[in-house]
Amino acid sequence: MGPNYISLLTFRGGKITGIADGVAKNFRWVSLTAICIVLGGCVAPRRSEKSEILEPHRMGEAYSKFKESPQSTGLVWALLQATNDDKNNAVGGFSGAAWVFEETASSYIFVTAKHVVGEKFFHSERSGIKNTFTFLGNRVGAFGESIPITSSDIFCGKNDIAFIVIAKSRFRTKSILIPRHAEHDYIGQNVFNLGFPNRGNPFTHFVIDPAFSMIAFSSGPWLQSGRVEAEAIVDFVAPDVVYDNALVMTLSQASEDGFSGGPVVLSESNEVVGLMSSVFSDFQGRLSKSRAVSIREIADLWQRCLK
Repeated sequence: MGPNYISLLTFRGGKITGIADGVAKNFRWVSLTAICIVLGGCVAPRRSEKSEILEPHRMGEAYSKFKESPQSTGLVWALLQATNDDKNNAVGGFSGAAWVFEETASSYIFVTAKHVVGEKFFHSERSGIKNTFTFLGNRVGAFGESIPITSSDIFCGKNDIAFIVIAKSRFRTKSILIPRHAEHDYIGQNVFNLGFPNRGNPFTHFVIDPAFSMIAFSSGPWLQSGRVEAEAIVDFVAPDVVYDNALVMTLSQASEDGFSGGPVVLSESNEVVGLMSSVFSDFQGRLSKSRAVSIREIADLWQRCLK
Protein backbone atom coordinates (compact mmCIF):
# COMPACT_ATOMS: atom_id res chain seq x y z
CA MET A 1 0.00 0.00 0.00
CA GLY A 2 1.30 3.41 -0.78
CA PRO A 3 0.96 6.81 0.79
CA ASN A 4 -2.39 8.48 1.20
CA TYR A 5 -2.96 11.80 -0.48
CA ILE A 6 -3.82 14.78 1.66
CA SER A 7 -4.74 18.36 0.78
CA LEU A 8 -6.49 21.43 2.11
CA LEU A 9 -4.43 21.65 5.28
CA THR A 10 -5.26 24.43 7.73
CA PHE A 11 -3.97 25.53 11.12
CA ARG A 12 -6.43 25.55 13.99
CA GLY A 13 -5.35 26.27 17.53
CA GLY A 14 -1.76 25.31 16.84
CA LYS A 15 -2.74 22.02 15.19
CA ILE A 16 -2.96 21.01 11.56
CA THR A 17 -6.22 19.64 10.26
CA GLY A 18 -7.05 18.53 6.76
CA ILE A 19 -9.40 16.95 4.26
CA ALA A 20 -8.45 13.97 2.11
CA ASP A 21 -8.56 14.37 -1.68
CA GLY A 22 -8.33 10.63 -2.22
CA VAL A 23 -6.59 7.47 -1.15
CA ALA A 24 -3.93 5.57 -3.02
CA LYS A 25 -4.93 2.23 -4.46
CA ASN A 26 -3.75 -0.58 -2.28
CA PHE A 27 -1.35 -2.21 -4.68
CA ARG A 28 0.17 -1.92 -8.14
CA TRP A 29 -0.78 -5.42 -9.30
CA VAL A 30 1.45 -7.20 -11.79
CA SER A 31 1.40 -10.53 -13.57
CA LEU A 32 3.48 -13.53 -12.57
CA THR A 33 3.95 -17.17 -13.44
CA ALA A 34 3.64 -20.02 -10.93
CA ILE A 35 7.38 -19.81 -10.27
CA CYS A 36 8.49 -16.25 -11.08
CA ILE A 37 6.69 -12.94 -10.51
CA VAL A 38 7.68 -10.30 -13.05
CA LEU A 39 6.86 -6.72 -12.14
CA GLY A 40 5.54 -5.31 -15.39
CA GLY A 41 3.82 -2.12 -16.38
CA CYS A 42 5.78 -0.12 -13.82
CA VAL A 43 7.35 2.42 -16.17
CA ALA A 44 7.32 5.93 -14.76
CA PRO A 45 4.38 7.91 -16.21
CA ARG A 46 5.07 10.85 -18.47
CA ARG A 47 3.91 14.27 -17.41
CA SER A 48 0.91 15.25 -19.50
CA GLU A 49 0.95 18.54 -21.38
CA LYS A 50 -2.79 18.80 -20.75
CA SER A 51 -4.43 19.64 -17.45
CA GLU A 52 -5.20 15.97 -16.90
CA ILE A 53 -6.36 14.75 -13.49
CA LEU A 54 -4.33 11.72 -12.47
CA GLU A 55 -5.78 8.79 -10.57
CA PRO A 56 -5.00 9.03 -6.83
CA HIS A 57 -2.38 6.26 -6.79
CA ARG A 58 -0.55 7.90 -9.72
CA MET A 59 -0.67 11.46 -8.43
CA GLY A 60 2.40 11.10 -6.25
CA GLU A 61 4.32 9.45 -9.09
CA ALA A 62 4.15 12.63 -11.17
CA TYR A 63 6.38 14.43 -8.65
CA SER A 64 8.19 11.57 -6.91
CA LYS A 65 11.87 10.91 -7.67
CA PHE A 66 13.99 8.03 -6.40
CA LYS A 67 17.08 5.94 -7.11
CA GLU A 68 18.09 2.41 -6.20
CA SER A 69 20.16 2.13 -3.01
CA PRO A 70 21.45 -1.47 -2.70
CA GLN A 71 23.86 -0.42 0.08
CA SER A 72 20.74 0.15 2.24
CA THR A 73 19.53 -3.44 1.86
CA GLY A 74 20.01 -4.32 5.52
CA LEU A 75 18.21 -1.23 6.81
CA VAL A 76 14.75 -1.67 5.33
CA TRP A 77 12.44 -4.60 4.63
CA ALA A 78 9.74 -4.99 2.00
CA LEU A 79 6.16 -5.93 2.77
CA LEU A 80 4.83 -8.01 -0.11
CA GLN A 81 1.57 -9.68 -1.04
CA ALA A 82 1.00 -12.49 -3.53
CA THR A 83 -2.35 -14.10 -4.37
CA ASN A 84 -3.64 -16.87 -6.60
CA ASP A 85 -7.05 -17.87 -7.89
CA ASP A 86 -8.84 -21.14 -8.69
CA LYS A 87 -6.93 -21.40 -11.99
CA ASN A 88 -3.62 -20.92 -10.16
CA ASN A 89 -3.05 -17.55 -11.80
CA ALA A 90 -1.09 -15.33 -9.45
CA VAL A 91 -0.47 -11.63 -9.00
CA GLY A 92 1.60 -9.73 -6.48
CA GLY A 93 3.76 -6.77 -5.66
CA PHE A 94 5.33 -4.53 -3.07
CA SER A 95 2.89 -3.07 -0.54
CA GLY A 96 5.19 -0.95 1.61
CA ALA A 97 8.24 -1.06 3.84
CA ALA A 98 9.21 -1.82 7.45
CA TRP A 99 12.35 -1.56 9.61
CA VAL A 100 13.66 -2.91 12.90
CA PHE A 101 12.69 -0.50 15.65
CA GLU A 102 13.58 -2.58 18.72
CA GLU A 103 14.79 -6.02 19.67
CA THR A 104 14.47 -8.23 22.71
CA ALA A 105 16.32 -11.41 23.63
CA SER A 106 13.84 -13.44 21.58
CA SER A 107 12.18 -11.10 19.05
CA TYR A 108 12.65 -8.35 16.49
CA ILE A 109 10.08 -5.55 16.64
CA PHE A 110 9.52 -4.00 13.23
CA VAL A 111 7.59 -0.79 12.67
CA THR A 112 5.62 0.17 9.57
CA ALA A 113 2.71 2.36 8.54
CA LYS A 114 -0.56 1.06 9.94
CA HIS A 115 -2.36 1.59 6.62
CA VAL A 116 0.09 -0.79 4.91
CA VAL A 117 -0.80 -3.77 7.11
CA GLY A 118 -4.56 -3.26 7.27
CA GLU A 119 -7.21 -5.85 6.51
CA LYS A 120 -6.71 -5.51 2.73
CA PHE A 121 -3.10 -6.60 3.04
CA PHE A 122 -3.96 -9.96 4.59
CA HIS A 123 -7.27 -10.57 2.79
CA SER A 124 -7.33 -9.33 -0.79
CA GLU A 125 -10.62 -7.80 -1.93
CA ARG A 126 -9.97 -8.68 -5.58
CA SER A 127 -12.61 -10.98 -7.01
CA GLY A 128 -11.84 -14.67 -7.59
CA ILE A 129 -8.92 -14.83 -5.15
CA LYS A 130 -8.37 -18.24 -3.53
CA ASN A 131 -5.30 -17.59 -1.37
CA THR A 132 -3.49 -14.53 -0.09
CA PHE A 133 0.16 -14.78 0.98
CA THR A 134 1.94 -11.96 2.83
CA PHE A 135 5.66 -11.65 3.50
CA LEU A 136 8.31 -9.55 5.16
CA GLY A 137 11.31 -9.80 2.85
CA ASN A 138 14.92 -8.64 2.58
CA ARG A 139 17.79 -9.25 0.15
CA VAL A 140 20.39 -9.81 2.90
CA GLY A 141 22.58 -12.89 2.41
CA ALA A 142 22.94 -15.29 -0.48
CA PHE A 143 19.23 -16.13 -0.66
CA GLY A 144 17.70 -13.23 1.24
CA GLU A 145 15.17 -13.50 4.04
CA SER A 146 11.49 -14.28 3.50
CA ILE A 147 9.23 -14.36 6.54
CA PRO A 148 5.54 -15.24 6.04
CA ILE A 149 3.46 -13.01 8.30
CA THR A 150 -0.19 -12.92 9.38
CA SER A 151 -2.43 -10.39 11.09
CA SER A 152 -1.58 -12.04 14.43
CA ASP A 153 1.99 -10.69 14.07
CA ILE A 154 0.70 -7.08 14.07
CA PHE A 155 0.76 -5.33 17.43
CA CYS A 156 -0.66 -2.08 18.76
CA GLY A 157 -1.49 0.24 15.86
CA LYS A 158 -2.28 3.97 16.14
CA ASN A 159 -1.48 7.26 14.34
CA ASP A 160 -0.49 5.31 11.22
CA ILE A 161 2.05 3.32 13.26
CA ALA A 162 1.97 -0.46 13.60
CA PHE A 163 4.47 -2.87 15.10
CA ILE A 164 5.28 -6.34 13.74
CA VAL A 165 6.69 -8.72 16.35
CA ILE A 166 8.59 -11.72 14.96
CA ALA A 167 10.66 -14.33 16.82
CA LYS A 168 14.39 -14.25 16.07
CA SER A 169 14.28 -18.02 15.51
CA ARG A 170 12.49 -17.38 12.20
CA PHE A 171 15.48 -15.47 10.75
CA ARG A 172 18.63 -16.88 9.17
CA THR A 173 20.67 -13.69 9.63
CA LYS A 174 20.88 -10.98 12.29
CA SER A 175 18.74 -7.94 11.46
CA ILE A 176 20.08 -4.39 11.63
CA LEU A 177 18.69 -2.00 14.23
CA ILE A 178 18.79 1.57 12.85
CA PRO A 179 20.07 4.06 15.48
CA ARG A 180 17.43 6.56 16.61
CA HIS A 181 18.09 10.28 16.66
CA ALA A 182 17.70 11.43 20.25
CA GLU A 183 17.67 15.23 19.83
CA HIS A 184 15.04 17.63 18.53
CA ASP A 185 17.36 19.39 16.09
CA TYR A 186 16.40 17.91 12.73
CA ILE A 187 14.24 20.76 11.35
CA GLY A 188 15.96 21.91 8.15
CA GLN A 189 18.22 18.85 8.07
CA ASN A 190 18.72 16.77 4.92
CA VAL A 191 17.10 13.33 5.06
CA PHE A 192 16.47 10.31 2.89
CA ASN A 193 13.70 7.74 3.07
CA LEU A 194 13.81 4.13 1.92
CA GLY A 195 11.16 1.88 0.43
CA PHE A 196 10.01 -0.34 -2.42
CA PRO A 197 8.01 1.46 -5.14
CA ASN A 198 6.59 -0.99 -7.65
CA ARG A 199 7.71 1.18 -10.54
CA GLY A 200 11.26 1.31 -9.17
CA ASN A 201 12.41 -1.40 -11.58
CA PRO A 202 9.96 -2.73 -14.19
CA PHE A 203 12.12 -5.83 -14.68
CA THR A 204 12.35 -6.90 -11.04
CA HIS A 205 11.74 -10.64 -10.56
CA PHE A 206 10.09 -12.23 -7.58
CA VAL A 207 10.96 -15.90 -7.18
CA ILE A 208 8.60 -18.09 -5.17
CA ASP A 209 8.40 -21.78 -4.42
CA PRO A 210 5.29 -23.75 -5.50
CA ALA A 211 3.86 -23.75 -1.99
CA PHE A 212 4.30 -19.97 -1.58
CA SER A 213 6.26 -20.57 1.60
CA MET A 214 9.07 -18.20 0.54
CA ILE A 215 9.59 -15.29 -1.81
CA ALA A 216 12.73 -13.47 -2.99
CA PHE A 217 13.44 -10.41 -5.13
CA SER A 218 16.58 -9.11 -6.79
CA SER A 219 16.36 -5.29 -6.75
CA GLY A 220 15.94 -2.45 -4.29
CA PRO A 221 15.53 -0.84 -1.91
CA TRP A 222 15.07 2.62 -3.37
CA LEU A 223 15.89 6.00 -1.87
CA GLN A 224 14.32 9.46 -1.95
CA SER A 225 16.08 12.62 -0.78
CA GLY A 226 14.78 15.83 0.78
CA ARG A 227 14.78 17.73 4.05
CA VAL A 228 12.65 18.15 7.15
CA GLU A 229 10.70 21.38 6.68
CA ALA A 230 8.54 21.44 9.82
CA GLU A 231 7.07 19.44 12.66
CA ALA A 232 3.68 19.88 14.33
CA ILE A 233 0.98 18.16 16.34
CA VAL A 234 -1.55 16.96 13.78
CA ASP A 235 -5.19 15.87 13.93
CA PHE A 236 -6.35 14.33 10.66
CA VAL A 237 -8.84 11.71 9.48
CA ALA A 238 -8.76 9.97 6.08
CA PRO A 239 -10.18 6.59 4.99
CA ASP A 240 -7.14 4.63 6.18
CA VAL A 241 -4.82 7.16 7.83
CA VAL A 242 -5.70 8.82 11.14
CA TYR A 243 -3.53 11.23 13.11
CA ASP A 244 -4.89 11.82 16.61
CA ASN A 245 -2.77 14.45 18.33
CA ALA A 246 0.26 12.96 16.55
CA LEU A 247 3.71 14.48 16.16
CA VAL A 248 4.22 14.60 12.39
CA MET A 249 6.98 16.02 10.19
CA THR A 250 6.60 17.74 6.82
CA LEU A 251 9.20 16.60 4.27
CA SER A 252 10.18 18.47 1.11
CA GLN A 253 10.12 15.38 -1.13
CA ALA A 254 7.08 13.82 -2.76
CA SER A 255 6.50 10.10 -2.29
CA GLU A 256 4.39 7.29 -3.74
CA ASP A 257 3.14 3.70 -3.40
CA GLY A 258 5.66 1.40 -1.74
CA PHE A 259 7.54 3.94 0.41
CA SER A 260 4.91 3.99 3.18
CA GLY A 261 6.27 2.57 6.43
CA GLY A 262 9.90 3.04 5.46
CA PRO A 263 12.41 4.89 7.66
CA VAL A 264 13.24 8.58 7.27
CA VAL A 265 16.95 8.92 8.05
CA LEU A 266 19.25 11.90 8.64
CA SER A 267 21.73 12.07 5.76
CA GLU A 268 24.65 13.18 7.95
CA SER A 269 24.37 10.80 10.89
CA ASN A 270 22.34 7.89 9.43
CA GLU A 271 19.98 8.07 12.42
CA VAL A 272 16.26 7.51 11.95
CA VAL A 273 13.93 10.43 12.71
CA GLY A 274 10.58 9.20 11.38
CA LEU A 275 8.37 6.85 9.39
CA MET A 276 7.04 7.71 5.91
CA SER A 277 3.26 7.98 6.08
CA SER A 278 1.39 10.19 3.59
CA VAL A 279 1.55 12.67 0.72
CA PHE A 280 -0.19 16.04 0.47
CA SER A 281 -0.59 18.84 -2.04
CA ASP A 282 0.76 22.37 -2.12
CA PHE A 283 -1.35 25.43 -2.86
CA GLN A 284 -1.17 24.68 -6.59
CA GLY A 285 -2.65 21.24 -6.04
CA ARG A 286 0.62 19.42 -6.75
CA LEU A 287 1.37 16.41 -4.57
CA SER A 288 4.89 17.60 -3.97
CA LYS A 289 5.42 17.06 -0.24
CA SER A 290 5.07 14.20 2.21
CA ARG A 291 4.48 13.58 5.90
CA ALA A 292 6.35 11.29 8.27
CA VAL A 293 5.41 10.28 11.80
CA SER A 294 8.15 11.43 14.19
CA ILE A 295 10.43 8.87 15.87
CA ARG A 296 9.40 10.42 19.20
CA GLU A 297 5.75 9.62 18.44
CA ILE A 298 6.72 6.04 17.56
CA ALA A 299 8.80 5.59 20.72
CA ASP A 300 6.03 7.03 22.89
CA LEU A 301 3.44 4.68 21.38
CA TRP A 302 5.73 1.67 21.91
CA GLN A 303 6.12 2.50 25.59
CA ARG A 304 2.36 2.87 25.98
CA CYS A 305 1.79 -0.43 24.19
CA LEU A 306 4.06 -2.23 26.64
CA LYS A 307 2.01 -1.13 29.65
